[in-house]
Parts: sequence; structure tokens; C-alpha cells
Amino acid sequence: MEGGFMRKNFFIILLLCIILVFFVIILIFIYQQNNDILPYNVRIGPIDVSKLRKEDASLKIQSYIEEKNDQKIIFRYNNKKYEITVGELIIFNPEKSIKEALLIKKEEFFLKSFYLDKFNKRKVTIIPLNYAINEQNLQSIITKIEKEICTLPQNARFTFRQNKLQIIDEKEGTEIDKELLKTMISNKIFDDEIIIDLPLKKIKPFYTKEKLKNMNIKYEIASFSTRFNLNQKDRINNIKLASEILNGIIIAPTEVFSFNETVGERTKEKGYTDAPIYFNNEVIQGTGGGVCQISTTLYNLVLLADLEVIERHHHSMPVGYVPPGRDATVSYGILDLKFKNSTGGYLVLSTEIIGNNLVMKFFSNEKFNKKIDIISEIVNTFPPGKIQKIDNNLELGKTRIEEGRPGCKVKVWKIINYQDRIEKKLVSIDTYKPLNTIEYVGKKPISSLNQYIDKEDPSVENNTNDLLDINAVNQ
Repeated sequence: MEGGFMRKNFFIILLLCIILVFFVIILIFIYQQNNDILPYNVRIGPIDVSKLRKEDASLKIQSYIEEKNDQKIIFRYNNKKYEITVGELIIFNPEKSIKEALLIKKEEFFLKSFYLDKFNKRKVTIIPLNYAINEQNLQSIITKIEKEICTLPQNARFTFRQNKLQIIDEKEGTEIDKELLKTMISNKIFDDEIIIDLPLKKIKPFYTKEKLKNMNIKYEIASFSTRFNLNQKDRINNIKLASEILNGIIIAPTEVFSFNETVGERTKEKGYTDAPIYFNNEVIQGTGGGVCQISTTLYNLVLLADLEVIERHHHSMPVGYVPPGRDATVSYGILDLKFKNSTGGYLVLSTEIIGNNLVMKFFSNEKFNKKIDIISEIVNTFPPGKIQKIDNNLELGKTRIEEGRPGCKVKVWKIINYQDRIEKKLVSIDTYKPLNTIEYVGKKPISSLNQYIDKEDPSVENNTNDLLDINAVNQ
């Protein structure tokens, strides 16, 4: 009797276990079938995606993004406004947010998850809509805005006045605080109206007045000057513009100085004018003509200060303001003058225009215990040729001669006088083409009226109209 009862209980328990296992299998099957359905009461950003399948949630979010991308972001500074669309600045990644929402169910015990979703017992969960700021586009608009509202810091600088080096105070600059701006964008990106007041921060210059004082600049170590023609106004204008940029420039120990990087491109927008330049063995008009006299004067100063020359190019033909072999031509983006401050101390460049002289000097905090002489040795000469050119402003039959210059091959030597010895070093070997002598031939027609009228004959006055008629017919 007892054995039969036990067997009966066993079968009942077994049946219940089978039913339970079957029930669990069904629940697991249902759970897996709903595995791509988002949990109840879940939002991705401002979008309710409760109980939506993954694909449907993606479509709903994408619809929101498309509308959001057209919204304007307004950057504001004082009375100025700058606009950019959300789509230009923000890159949304809804798939990452959807995966994060689905993880909620996967990390829960499946029975609990089933219960919470089936009976709507889940608390509200907000998953951020994943996005990234387009750094390139943000930097582009920051650069554009900064040109209008920000100022660059200005280093304290030396200036040469009354035969003394004086210091001009530094000025702080401003720039947009990019990291703070990104935070402000993130805080407002899902607002219905996105207006952001641009945050600015101050930029301190590298060289302050205090730092310049501590350099203890007091020794003049080299000086060189060249002359220019006071009648060439456009050329003088270009020389003044470039020399003002260079005046007071500080060159730190071991720093490599670049003429083009320091002076910048010579353009008409910056005030440079057309003046004579060398091109294809001829003298023509070019923007910034005369700047090469600045680079040449500086090159000679560099030689006299015994600095290491990194890059230097000579003109195609000799120039008139320094001996052959001692010139340095520059062309922005093509030919540069570069040298290294190899003195061990700071260098300060002084440029000054005195009358028709361009004067350059190097000052330092280190004494210069040697004397430098530069010698040009002409190895060979090439006489100038002679060519003819038409001058439409010169009267027919007349000529005008523009003398050329001979070309040459030249060696330049540096003589270094130390206290206990003398060294001679070869600086360069250059070859210059001759500058041709040009004979300009006049082609301007002589006035026909002048051929017939004797201006000293008073009787001519009454016959002028007749002569004009005759001339008109003859022409």
C-alpha cells in the first residue's frame, strides 16, 4: 500500500517537473523570440521606444534625427550671431544606443525581465542618444568666428630708439574656449532652441616684458647697412613694410629663423606694391620688389655674426647694393633665407631706416669675442650683351640706353679674427649671369600737326583748322 502511494507521488512529482521544464522552455522560447524587442518604459534620448522591435526603434529614431539635423545652432557674441545646423556639427549613432537599451534585458534574469515587460512594471529608463561632435566642422567655424571677434596675443618686444634698446609691453589675446564650448553644445543639443553664448578665454603671449628684462640684452655684436634710391617710392614702401616686421624680433638659442615665415607672404592686401624685380634674366615689375634688399642686408649681418646659414640663394644677376656673392634672394613659398642662432645666447634684431640707408644690427646677452671680415673674390667675369626693345612712350626715331651689368663667378670668404688666431673659411661660390644693356627704340608716332606747324610763326594761328583737315585726310 505504501509502495503504491510512493509510486503515485513519484509520478505526480515527475509530471510536475516535466510541466515545469516545459513551461520554462516555453518562456525561454518566448523570451528569445522577443529578444530584439526593447524593454517597456525605455527612452533613447527624448524618444519613447518602449516595446518596439529593434528595426522599428531605429526607424523612429532616424526620423527624429532627420528632423533634428535641420535645426539651427546659434552661436552668439555681443551683437553678432553665427549659425550652423545640427547636421553639420553632430554625428548621431542611434545603433549604439539601441544596443545599450537591449542590454537591459540581457543583464536581467529572464523571468524577471518577462514579468516586468509583460505587466508593465518597469521603471522609466533613459538611454542617452549616442552622438559625437564633428571636430573638423567645429574647428572650421571656430576659426572663422575667431577671425572676427578674437585678437592674437602680442609679445613684448624690443625696439631701437635713441641709440638704446627699449621694451614695448606685451598684450594678451583672446580665443574661443573650445572644450567649454563643446560642453555647452552637449548640454543644449536636445533643446528645442539652441542658442549658445560663445565662451572666450585669454591667451598670454610667449614673451612678456619681465621675460625680456631677464634676457639682459646689452651687447651689439654685429651691424650692416645697405643704401637705396630715395626716388623709388614703391620699392621704399616695400622695404619699410618688411623691416617693420623684423624690427625687435627675438631669436632664441638654437632657434632656426626663416625669413618667409617671419615676414609672411608679400601681397597687395598687406600694402606691398609693384617694384622692379629680377625675372628670367630681365628686370620687371613684381609685387614686393625691394624686399630682397632686406633679406640681403640680413644675410650679411648673419655672416658678420658668424651664425650658421641653413638656406640661402643668390640672385640670377648681380645686385647694386652689395658686392657679388653677398646677396640673398627670397620668394615666398619657393626661396627662403634661414639661419640658426648658434651663439649660445639670445639675439635681438634691430632694423632702422636712416635717410637712404637700411641699417640692421644684432644685439645679444653674450659678448662677441671675435671680428669678422667678408671678402668677395671675383674668379671670372662675363660682359653684358646688348638687346633692343620697343618703347611705345618714346618718340619715333629716338633711342634710350639702359646700361647693363657684367656677370661673374665669385668666391666669398669669411675671415674670422680671434684673439689668438685667424681663420679663413669659404662661404659660397656663386655664378651670376650678366644683365644685358637694353637699347629702347621709340615707336610713338610724331604728331602730324607738329610736322606742318611752325609754332614760332604767328601766321599759323589762322590756318590751324585747314591743317587739321589735311591731316585727317592723310591719316
